[in-house]
Amino acid sequence: MSFAESILLTSVALLTAASLLFAIAFSILARRMPQAYVKTWELCWTALASFHALVALSFVLAFRLTTVPGFVRWPVSLLAHTAGFLHVVFLLAGVGEYASARSLPRGRWLVLAAAAGIVTTVAFPWEASTTLEGTFVRAGVRGLLHGGVLLVGLLFHWRALATRLSASRRVLAGALLAYGLYGFSVAIATMRAPLPGAPTPYHLMIGFFEMVLLIAVAVGMGLVMLEETTAAVTQASARIEHMAYHDPLTGLPNRALFSDRLRHAIAQSSRRPERVGIVSLDLDRFKVLNDGLGHEQGDQLLRAVARRLTDTLREGDTIARVSGDVFAVLLHVARAQDAFIVADKALGALREPFDLDGREVFVTASAGLAVCDDHVDSAETLLRQADAALHRAKAEGRDVVSVFDRTMQSSGAERIALESALRRALSRDELAVHYQPMVRIDTGAVVGMEALVRWNHPIRGLLRPAEFLAVAESTGLIVDIGTWLLDVACRQLGDWHRRGYPALRMSVNVSAHELAHRHLLYHVAAALAKAQTPAHALCIEVTEQVALEQPDDIIRELQALRALGVRIALDDFGTGFSSLVHLRRLPVDELKIDASFVQGAVREPSAAAIVTAVIGLARDLRLAVVAEGVETDDQLEVVVERGCGVVQGYLFAAPGNADEIERGVLVPGAPMLRH
Repeated sequence: MSFAESILLTSVALLTAASLLFAIAFSILARRMPQAYVKTWELCWTALASFHALVALSFVLAFRLTTVPGFVRWPVSLLAHTAGFLHVVFLLAGVGEYASARSLPRGRWLVLAAAAGIVTTVAFPWEASTTLEGTFVRAGVRGLLHGGVLLVGLLFHWRALATRLSASRRVLAGALLAYGLYGFSVAIATMRAPLPGAPTPYHLMIGFFEMVLLIAVAVGMGLVMLEETTAAVTQASARIEHMAYHDPLTGLPNRALFSDRLRHAIAQSSRRPERVGIVSLDLDRFKVLNDGLGHEQGDQLLRAVARRLTDTLREGDTIARVSGDVFAVLLHVARAQDAFIVADKALGALREPFDLDGREVFVTASAGLAVCDDHVDSAETLLRQADAALHRAKAEGRDVVSVFDRTMQSSGAERIALESALRRALSRDELAVHYQPMVRIDTGAVVGMEALVRWNHPIRGLLRPAEFLAVAESTGLIVDIGTWLLDVACRQLGDWHRRGYPALRMSVNVSAHELAHRHLLYHVAAALAKAQTPAHALCIEVTEQVALEQPDDIIRELQALRALGVRIALDDFGTGFSSLVHLRRLPVDELKIDASFVQGAVREPSAAAIVTAVIGLARDLRLAVVAEGVETDDQLEVVVERGCGVVQGYLFAAPGNADEIERGVLVPGAPMLRH
């Protein structure tokens, strides 16, 4: 073997080793990095290592094993050319994937490389007599195609690369450009004329030049991947930070970011003429809506509320979602009145209907407003004040703005204490049931009882529902309390039936939360079964306002209860402004006239007209009617004259426990009034 042949074989061996080393390195990186271009560049270096290995084998066959027939050498040449072209196309494909940030199909590149390898092999077949010359000619052809493809590919991808031409991209682009020009130089050096008796020094150094350029390309690729990894880490950190300070559902700032901005605003307020105010805004009866609509549409509603608030409020206001259905707004205002105007504007915007996939949904909100003054020393204090004002807004009837005042601080502490005590009331048997009779006027018979919950508070004594049910509803405890009340009432009814009052029926009030809980039907059926009480003896009362909130869902639940045999009564009728269309659709057996109309009918003609209309409506719809809150003989006379036959109120009996009712109201043998 001559000196020139040894130099060529050595350079090819070094190129093989270097390419294999890069292939192994990129193979390791491809397992750690998900980007498609990393895998493509791994294939690029694998193809190059295969190419140089096959070229080395070709040299061995040419220089040492000269007797090997051509049909053995020809496949080696074909595979070498194919691998060489695969290296080029995978190199460019990886650049394309990196520049476009998307995966490219690799099958077409395999076909193109195989076709180029076959053409080159057929056009320049192996000839033993001109081994060295043929080798250089084929190298020149490959260099020509190599340089042309690289330069054309670079021009094709330059626009994409130029959108973010960072330092690493410049290095890679420069290395690829030099690599392409090197291919042309190889073609010029090897194909311009037949070789002299011995190759020139340039011919012998081709392999070493290529190694330098391959290292430059590898460095460029490494820098690109390093930059990409750094950018990914930076973006991931930014996403994590965004997630830590923003609500994932609405994209609004969360409580942590809102509190941070509020603290900063309070710290800056002493140096600015504006005053800092916050609005705590809670969607009214959202749990009922969420359970009725489904959680997916409930989330859609929250996103729609967030968008509407963002569009309605001022650009400088910070809107945050601080908990499930509670939003907060940070305001910078000149006067406290301005903050009230902003809060009222927000509530007005929410009164407009929301379109959820073609379904029109109405929602209201209550708002608590607190404005920073000399007594506010921290963001937490201002937040507590806004929450206290929000609770006052809920208690005042919802859909209003309540402004914080100092009297709310003590009431807020009382509410927290009341909530804590109520959570323990069930387990400590502090709740009790009182019963108020419903009386048929023409016979004096007690036809039914309404079960009313009372709380034997260990400190405050006997509490009526108005003093604690609002807290029970806001905390969700109303569902457990309602289930307990249903069980006790049905058990007492069954006991009275077995003791000689078989015609007596029991009415139990059900809240919106219980209707939305989806287990009410099961609880009713279980309570009746345990008490061995017929379903027709139980009457479920729902307020008119509850029935109007989600009529379709309420109708389905009430229809299921009615199918069980339970009677349905519409309580507080006349206060909810229900339309006759809704009333006609509701599966109702009984209307209960609200006590405010009964008590006002004596002195107010409008109230008397409403009582007359309700009794007439019930008669026309063939519904039973009960007048609530009858406390005087005059009130009794008004409702009896208008045709109401069943009444309930303190005129006949105050609510009492079971023993008191038996001793004071029920007569052995028949449910008669004692007078």
